[in-house]
Amino acid sequence: MEGKNEVENTMNNDFVPQEPISETHLSRLKSKKYILIGVGALFLFSIFGAGVFFAFSDRKEKEVSQEQSQAQQSNPVTPSSNQNPVIQDKYDIDSDGDSIPDFVESATGYNPNQDECLLAACEGYDANAQPKTKTNVVFILDSSGSMAGVSGASRKIDAAKNALKRYIAQAKLDTTAGLIVYGHKGSNDEKDKALSCQEIEVLYPLGVMDKEKFTAAVDSFQPVGWTPIGNALRLAGKTFGVLQKEDKNIILLVSDGVETCNTDPLGAARELQDMGLKIQIDVIGFDLEPVAKEQLMKVA
Repeated sequence: MEGKNEVENTMNNDFVPQEPISETHLSRLKSKKYILIGVGALFLFSIFGAGVFFAFSDRKEKEVSQEQSQAQQSNPVTPSSNQNPVIQDKYDIDSDGDSIPDFVESATGYNPNQDECLLAACEGYDANAQPKTKTNVVFILDSSGSMAGVSGASRKIDAAKNALKRYIAQAKLDTTAGLIVYGHKGSNDEKDKALSCQEIEVLYPLGVMDKEKFTAAVDSFQPVGWTPIGNALRLAGKTFGVLQKEDKNIILLVSDGVETCNTDPLGAARELQDMGLKIQIDVIGFDLEPVAKEQLMKVA
């Protein structure tokens, strides 16, 4: 019996009720519970919000990309003003397609936007209209051996002659022009250099153009020799010396190479400028090497 009582006493001692939880302690537990619930809710809301934001951003980016694609299709991209512009050489600008650069036609009193060869048969076209200022043009054609080379579909000398003959065909009846040629005598051999360098010839003296005679002069030579550009310019200057100072005088040099006769083209150009006449020097080059291009650009 004593053993039984001891067991019961022990059991009773182990299951003695604990002291009741105070209201303050219970309130604290509830506060912690609510805080944890709030933090969890805030965390879930943040995840949901981020998902919505990225989904909206991705959709917006796709919409912008589609709008840009549509804009590019409807408005082809053009070079912006801050890009390096493409500079076109003035000798390549030929608005009416008559093989004569626009600046040459403007300087000689013609409309660069109209091919007078075609307009001559049109009603009301006056082929003999007088320009306000008299213009004199001396053509200097390079007929050195290198001009026999091919450029494009024809020889360089043939391309130069054809362009000149088109100019002759559409020229006004009172056009004042002259023709000087070099390199058409001798040969490219060293033994003929002195002869070729000296033979600079006035094939048509500066004056009112007789179209038939001028065309015959253009067809009268072939490219064989050397290149005395400087002395050819000086000869053109002497031709202008007898004209009035009020005239506009143009030298149009057609060449494909550098000076080979030591006649100083740049020095000759400076001498022409010191003559006191209104002289403009223009150069048309064919297949120029860098050295020749630099020299002829300085002359012009």
